[in-house]
Amino acid sequence: MYYIWIDALCIIQDDEEDWNHEAVRMTEIYLNSYLNISADASCDGAGGLFRWRNPIACQSFIVPHWKGDSQRCASVFYTDRWFRDIQSSPLSKRAWTVQEMFLAPRVLHFAAEEVHWECMELCTTESLPTLFNIIPDSDSIILKSSLRHDLPEQDKARVLYDA
Repeated sequence: MYYIWIDALCIIQDDEEDWNHEAVRMTEIYLNSYLNISADASCDGAGGLFRWRNPIACQSFIVPHWKGDSQRCASVFYTDRWFRDIQSSPLSKRAWTVQEMFLAPRVLHFAAEEVHWECMELCTTESLPTLFNIIPDSDSIILKSSLRHDLPEQDKARVLYDA
């Protein structure tokens, strides 16, 4: 990796001319990025990535069960946390960050309760014991490319996660 782009450092804050100059490049920057690190739970640029979290809240647990003559184990986890953490995050309320979510090939979301991973193949979360796609029978590529262009920016984020 040769470069790191941090919006708050690479765009002169409160400078409309610089913002207009850099905004033209955003599509290319996000499309060609390796990884987008998203501070979903931060209210502003000073909020950062890390915060106190309840370590028990994001754990899955194992439940033994029988299938026929064999005992198996099932992992139980709360899949709605992904949607709640991402969709209701302070970051999701900012229209200019929508392109980051849709264009970046990989996003590491530092949310209020967990760290979540999203790429073109799957969405998962730290509470899962394996890389299990929490959006079954769907494809992020299809979801990202099928958004209606006439929707307001804030609704485009909701469509992705409500689909």
